[in-house]
Amino acid sequence: MQEDGSVQGSNRRVAERTTCERRAGLLRGVPRGSHRTKPRRERRCAIAIEQIIAGHYTGTYNAVGLGYTKEGWAIHWTSHAEKIDQTDAYGRTLIELIYQGGDISIITEARVYKAGTTVPFWPWASTIGGIWSAAAPMGVRGTDVAKALVLTSVAATPAAGAPATATGSLAILSPENDQALILSSVARSVPLKWDLLPTETTGTGAKMILT
Repeated sequence: MQEDGSVQGSNRRVAERTTCERRAGLLRGVPRGSHRTKPRRERRCAIAIEQIIAGHYTGTYNAVGLGYTKEGWAIHWTSHAEKIDQTDAYGRTLIELIYQGGDISIITEARVYKAGTTVPFWPWASTIGGIWSAAAPMGVRGTDVAKALVLTSVAATPAAGAPATATGSLAILSPENDQALILSSVARSVPLKWDLLPTETTGTGAKMILT
């Protein structure tokens, strides 16, 4: 049979079937024209797929639930460094960085207008519109007003341990932040943006703890 070029070509085509076809169970038999007529045994094996992380997180501020959000929680990290970018030898070329810490902010849009969302929206007075109060007079420190913001993943989702929780122990309304409440006939949302202030434990400073 070796002189039959068509048979050799058919055998070669069968042997060159891709591994992916075998893994997917698509190779159920030898194509027509082959010297074999019986279907081949289907081969199956596991396919390694990267784990995709997704999952809902609930949020509390000062242990009070924040309710539904529009698109979850956006956590922003900003690093700081002194730029060494002015030397006689290299002009304005950036040649070095001196680490100067970092900042973390969290942004969300709450879908429920309630005490749990209006308090962090304006923490400086007892009511929205108040500029100062006896509890928060002019000149009060942010660390005296900031509260804990805790995000917790929902069990049985891929995000359940990635991370399970994200905690900012000292979260406070981000200053110089133009936030708007829209009074209209559509559902009222509450935009929230926090800056996290640092805490220190045994010489280690952190703004957020992930578990």
